[in-house]
Amino acid sequence: MFDTIVCLNVNPDAYAPTRFKEETQKMGLNFISLNIPNLLIEIDKNNLNLYADNKKIDLKKSAFIIRSLSIQGQSDTHFFKSFINFLVLHEVRILNKNSILSMFFQDKLSQNIFYAKNGLASPRPSVFSGNSKTIINYDFNYPIIAKPKVGSHGRGIIKIDSQQDLVGFVEKEEVSQYIFQKYIKADFDIRAFVCPFGIIGAMKRQGKKGFIHNVSQGAKTEIIELDQEAEKICLDLQKITKSDIIGVDLIFNEDDQQYYTLEADYSNQFTGFEQATKFNMARLQLDLLLEKDINLDSNDYQFKSAKQD
Repeated sequence: MFDTIVCLNVNPDAYAPTRFKEETQKMGLNFISLNIPNLLIEIDKNNLNLYADNKKIDLKKSAFIIRSLSIQGQSDTHFFKSFINFLVLHEVRILNKNSILSMFFQDKLSQNIFYAKNGLASPRPSVFSGNSKTIINYDFNYPIIAKPKVGSHGRGIIKIDSQQDLVGFVEKEEVSQYIFQKYIKADFDIRAFVCPFGIIGAMKRQGKKGFIHNVSQGAKTEIIELDQEAEKICLDLQKITKSDIIGVDLIFNEDDQQYYTLEADYSNQFTGFEQATKFNMARLQLDLLLEKDINLDSNDYQFKSAKQD
């Protein structure tokens, strides 16, 4: 029986951790919200222990929500592997454990490799190299998008319109930290949430900055119904990744009349969706984490909150 929810994030005071805390307390459980530098792993004789702010966490009674394993915006892959293996070794309950184990949810290069391997349409070509000259000499069809390999909320995404712009970009930036993708012109994208019990809902996001449609960047939202093609993509992604819950970002290409997967978000950034729909995403994720019976039409998943990101 779990009595504690541990939420790992970059900013413990952000919208999602605050909402998880609210709902955890309503359920009569303890809540610990941490950023990564405050964790300590101890190997003591035959035991592996985890401490947070010098206090030992009882792994047998704790369930984990991992929203980020980055430090100051940089992903530490080796730490990620070690920490996840540490939790798996202890058979700790982790939200989205299967999908986290299958690919690193903040590494967009790994995600694109995963999409290609599983036959999922995504903006291609997706190009990566650690060498600036190699990137400059690649035969891109402009415009293209430069997207940080690690990141969220649409931060750091740049539209590059020409070879000259690309040269200027690589002179200023470390190209090994980016992937370069085909640019798809669209006035909006779609964020949908799906779990093993079906599609939770979807919204259209229309950005202020043209090609960046994240709510955290000021995008307007509108609740929509998915068509059959978009719904199938979302359901297939959930099955392939065996996710407890997943946020899927889609974009529709008018040129070839096809949906493309932009991102599968295992940290489930749900601020805009929860505020637009009044659907209690925090409570649903806790119920999925604790393996409770789920009825998506239940009144348990309705809420009102004035808290902003």
